[in-house]
Amino acid sequence: MAPHGGGERQRAKTMSASEAQNKAEEELLNLVGGVDVQRFVVAIYRHADRWVVEATDRSSGLSRVGEGSSFAEAWLQQEPKYAYGSVANDHGSDGLDRPRQSF
Repeated sequence: MAPHGGGERQRAKTMSASEAQNKAEEELLNLVGGVDVQRFVVAIYRHADRWVVEATDRSSGLSRVGEGSSFAEAWLQQEPKYAYGSVANDHGSDGLDRPRQSF
């Protein structure tokens, strides 16, 4: 899974909607078309008129989740989520601990 950091989110904000959609779709297709596709679980759904995406590495339990008004916004703004109830030392801009993810 492509890592998304603060710089990635900033670049996503400056992309056109079409560029963001293309980037999000390319990353999704690269993830599900990878060699070890059974390793990942990807959920994409809408809730309260918002897109929600979650990608989980089944082997490590690490997960990223994003929400937005479009698929691209939700995908490109994914943030780390708790892994099996534990949190690694990765501090977000809000000061909360978040798990480190490298997938």
